[in-house]
Amino acid sequence: MNPPTHSLQTSLVQPWLTSELKHFSVETLPVNYPHQTSRESGSGASDARHKILYFEFHGVGPPHDLDVGSPGDVYVDLTPGAFALWGYTKKGWKQWVDMGQDGKSTLSNEWAVLHPVFGDRVLWIGVQPAHCISWFDEGWRKVHASRRWALDRDLMGVTPREVGIKAKAVALKEAATMLAKLKPLREIPEFPESILRAREKRLNPPRQRSLSPLSDCSSIEGDVAVEHPCNMNPKPTSRVQPQIKVELKNFLAGNTLPTGYPYQLKPEVSNQRYRIPYFQFSDTRPPARNLDVGTAGDVYFDLTPGAYGLYGKTASGWQRWFDPGEGLGNQWPDASWLVRHPHITDRALWAVPSKTHAGTGHGSISWFRGPSSAREGRSTARQRGIVSRDLQTKKEKEKLGEASKVLEYVLSERVEAGSGASGSSPAKRSSSANETRPKKKLKRVQDKDEEPAFIHMTGRGN
Repeated sequence: MNPPTHSLQTSLVQPWLTSELKHFSVETLPVNYPHQTSRESGSGASDARHKILYFEFHGVGPPHDLDVGSPGDVYVDLTPGAFALWGYTKKGWKQWVDMGQDGKSTLSNEWAVLHPVFGDRVLWIGVQPAHCISWFDEGWRKVHASRRWALDRDLMGVTPREVGIKAKAVALKEAATMLAKLKPLREIPEFPESILRAREKRLNPPRQRSLSPLSDCSSIEGDVAVEHPCNMNPKPTSRVQPQIKVELKNFLAGNTLPTGYPYQLKPEVSNQRYRIPYFQFSDTRPPARNLDVGTAGDVYFDLTPGAYGLYGKTASGWQRWFDPGEGLGNQWPDASWLVRHPHITDRALWAVPSKTHAGTGHGSISWFRGPSSAREGRSTARQRGIVSRDLQTKKEKEKLGEASKVLEYVLSERVEAGSGASGSSPAKRSSSANETRPKKKLKRVQDKDEEPAFIHMTGRGN
């Protein structure tokens, strides 16, 4: 089983949250350790150390209401003037602080932030040989090193000999000062003022709140809306998958937004309906487990030749689309396989083949309201022989294979146009899925060390 932190998650509470995948190494794993690990690179020996992955989140405000994170993760509150460090322990998020007591007793102090699985490791700031934050073994050595570093820079007002006399309020203030001096945290770009204001309002909501008729804010009373990620960063780029392509898409919703919708949008003047933006990413590989672009509501195309895949970003991460063949009534079913929109919950992701070859491509892919389009697309796929009729009796691999055929049919001309191939006239193209494959083969790009980040088809998590 993969660690829960392997799949990047999107926070609805802090849509601006950023994260960095990190690890520490151990020689042996506890008995019945539930997660899959990899060995350190550079050595094929069986005794190579195990890499224990975790996420370091960067946000604004404490993580009390944070809807992402797993035991072993780390959170840094980058509120200006009030930096704070938190570790996810067995009992939830716990704030890091140095109370000034004897470093050798760190593991037994009630204020220490101990790792939830590796009990000999403690969350601390490291200053030698480089600044970092991690779960350290032999924690007392890091304690003494960081204290010497802080004392030399007048960041701490208590010497190592003056143990057990520090007030927690003083210790927290010193911790904030020390964190603000760490080079890796200083290099993180500051959050825009609008995000700081929005987070402050969420943490300290006003007792009474009313919106004037001229207000641009579309949030429901009691909530605070922020700028949509598509508007805040209209051209996202990935360091993990630098060759990834992105296109801005949207769908038209109703004239009201659901309660708790987290983003600020204006209705269209002509019809007073809201147009919901999202990004459509594409690459010749599944989304990497540490993909650094994409927020809840975005879509991802895996254009691996012969193995197309469609993913939607939900609150739990990238979830792969497929059609299990189950009955579709008048409303979307409450099923784990359904890729439901994380905010507009009457919408779900679907690939719908068209009955004709008119237009670009042979169908459409979007967040559809209600399953009527899905039923029509399913019927078309069967009539054209793209899929067979006994979908429900097929195995997982066969269902994903048929989903790939549907996607290849729907996307065929779009992929050819993007690759520079000269496509034939739609009217002359065969309805066979095998004949709608791109003429120009796309090279699969996948780092052997990167695993795809998708949710298993039988549920929302592995």
